[in-house]
Amino acid sequence: MQKKYIIKYILKILKKKGNFKEIDNLQIEKFNYFDAKILDSLEILKFHMNIEKKFKIRFNSKDLTSKKIKTVGGISDIILKRLNI
Repeated sequence: MQKKYIIKYILKILKKKGNFKEIDNLQIEKFNYFDAKILDSLEILKFHMNIEKKFKIRFNSKDLTSKKIKTVGGISDIILKRLNI
């Protein structure tokens, strides 16, 4: 699975929210959707569950408390890591 596909899927979910703004492709991996407050706390939980279901993975507690999970590039790296285990 390619990182590009994963990022595209993540962005598809985030774009469903009305307050998501387009971001330059060069900056998309660094985009911190958590700090941008695109999703509230319940939506973040649903977001993570949606990703787990889509990619048939499970985030562990270390993943969920990692700073990486807050960015588009970081969460896609975590997904790739889970897929390769």
